[in-house]
Amino acid sequence: RRFDLAEAELRSYMALRPLDSAGPVQLAQILVSEGKPEDALRAAQDALKLNPRNDEALKLVEALQTKHPGK
Repeated sequence: RRFDLAEAELRSYMALRPLDSAGPVQLAQILVSEGKPEDALRAAQDALKLNPRNDEALKLVEALQTKHPGK
């Protein structure tokens, strides 16, 4: 599956650039597409730890918490 390959490539990128908050945001988007909302939420929250002003991460966290309260 393409998402599996994209996820693997993105995780490799994130290992090389661990302080880049864009990586976890993109990973969260992939995980949403794969039907893994809890993992996506964790990835988006990781992005916010790296950059609390990342608008995409904020929107993802808000959307995912709305769909999955208590997480």
